Amino acid sequence: MCIAETEPRGFVGRSAGVAAGGVFEGDGSFYVGLDAEWAYRITLLEQPTRVVIDIAND
Repeated sequence: MCIAETEPRGFVGRSAGVAAGGVFEGDGSFYVGLDAEWAYRITLLEQPTRVVIDIAND
């Protein structure tokens, strides 16, 4: 598994950053920073397995 710092996509009008926290015993951590509290939804998808974080626009 390759974990690297990535450029955030889709954070229009918000200060944002995504940073890799590392891997420990097969679990990866990422941190998402925003300029304020925003509503969000986290979804686990399959084929391929991935996590999607939706952050509200308004």
